[in-house]
Amino acid sequence: MQSTGPQLLSADNPEDLAMQKSRLPATTDFAGGSGGAVADSRTDYDAVTVYMDMEVKEVSESLDSIQRLSDHYAGNVQHSSLQRNEDTDTGSITVEVPKSNHSDFLSELEDIGEVDSKTTNSANLEERYTELSLELKNKRQELQKLEELMNSTGEVESLIKIQERMSELRSRIQFLENRLSELDRRIDYVRVDISLSEPDSFTSEFDIRQSFVDAYEALLSSIRTIIVGVGYLIPFAVLWLIFSKRRNLLENRRDE
Repeated sequence: MQSTGPQLLSADNPEDLAMQKSRLPATTDFAGGSGGAVADSRTDYDAVTVYMDMEVKEVSESLDSIQRLSDHYAGNVQHSSLQRNEDTDTGSITVEVPKSNHSDFLSELEDIGEVDSKTTNSANLEERYTELSLELKNKRQELQKLEELMNSTGEVESLIKIQERMSELRSRIQFLENRLSELDRRIDYVRVDISLSEPDSFTSEFDIRQSFVDAYEALLSSIRTIIVGVGYLIPFAVLWLIFSKRRNLLENRRDE
């Protein structure tokens, strides 16, 4: 008797994707024991990322404050860095916060420093999530059929082929479960990328020194202006003296 084998849904067929949720029971857990969400119970598929630029009084202290704030809201720090510069420090930190807590977390961030800019991006992962869930269901069905087939066959060659295929299926199932768990976390948590910077600092010593430099340059400029002006006036002064002397001579002759 010829076996028709397990009847699998196709993740490449749009009709199968559209019919998936209506065919599966509401309690189906696609990700099994890996902590994945129940597909039919999930209504939110949006992965949210918030990008922020903040000006803070001290970057190092602010990084610590954000770490404590993340812990308070059941989040976790994915990345943190501090760059020390000659004048001002800069830094960055990436935090994942449960979506249910992220509004309060963002609100309290404003107490740490001044928010220069904030951008929120959202990506809908429903299609990818559904495809992976559908493939996982198919692979589990196939594995179950092969386990049943192993118990009913005694041919060594067939058993070897079945075991090889079962090993491939288990590896793929593990990958799909892990991938779905990652998507669950990406959806259930909001990722917040924060860039930190300190305000530009100018010391009083620098201001005084610069003031003297500016005053000195202004004095030199004034002296140059005076010299140039005198240079222009000298020819006129000489002509005036010559003219005055000549006029005096003429007046003296007339008096004689």
